[in-house]
Amino acid sequence: MRSPGAPRGGGGGAPPARGLSPALLAGVATGVIILGAGGYYALSALRAPAAPAATTAAGAATPPGPAAAPVTTVRLSVSSVPNGARVYLDNRDLGVTPVQSFPVDARRDAQLRVEAPGRTSLKQTVDLSRSRNLRAQLQPSGQASVLVDLSTPVPAPAGPASGTSTPAAPAPAPAGKATTPAAPGKPAQAVNVMFSGASWTRVTDAAGRVLYQGTPPAGTVKGFPKGVTIRTGNAGAVKVGVNGAAPAPLGQAGQVVTRSF
Repeated sequence: MRSPGAPRGGGGGAPPARGLSPALLAGVATGVIILGAGGYYALSALRAPAAPAATTAAGAATPPGPAAAPVTTVRLSVSSVPNGARVYLDNRDLGVTPVQSFPVDARRDAQLRVEAPGRTSLKQTVDLSRSRNLRAQLQPSGQASVLVDLSTPVPAPAGPASGTSTPAAPAPAPAGKATTPAAPGKPAQAVNVMFSGASWTRVTDAAGRVLYQGTPPAGTVKGFPKGVTIRTGNAGAVKVGVNGAAPAPLGQAGQVVTRSF
């Protein structure tokens, strides 16, 4: 028989003490890693919305740049004598005359070119800071073409100023000599030319010498001796009277006419 205090053989005694299981340690380590990763992503999510606010604040501190100046559009009308000439603006083909109210960007130095077969081309710098109405009077080859601004009002001829003193009467003729008064209505020259509108005009005498050339303002009256030849680019605006006769137009508006008187 065994004594009561002796240990029993087999499974009757207390189990021996053991250390932590490796599987438990691996589980604890995995849990720590998962908790750490979750905390990192949570902290990142809390900081992410602050970035746009900082960007907005930084952007608000920067003053905006100056706004671009708006481009102004003006209207360009071009007619020609003769009609049907081709129009170019800064080498851009605008078509053939008459060009009516063509929209272009406003600028001061624009290059206008008007061409027609058998005529001297017109090339000129024009100011397009405002709308313009222009007429190109294209002359035959060898003669200078002219550009007329129809949008500029032609000033009326100056009348006598108020307060002007009355011209002095002519001195009396010496005694014994009768004076012969000038015939009323007799023109100062045999050929009187009246301009009712803008028209390039050239006047030459019988020898071909140029007596006048230019574009006078409306209301201008010029006198010439007989035997002159008148060439104009706008016959409807030029009237001619000979030897005191009522002046009559040389032709139709915009018509190029050459006549001798």
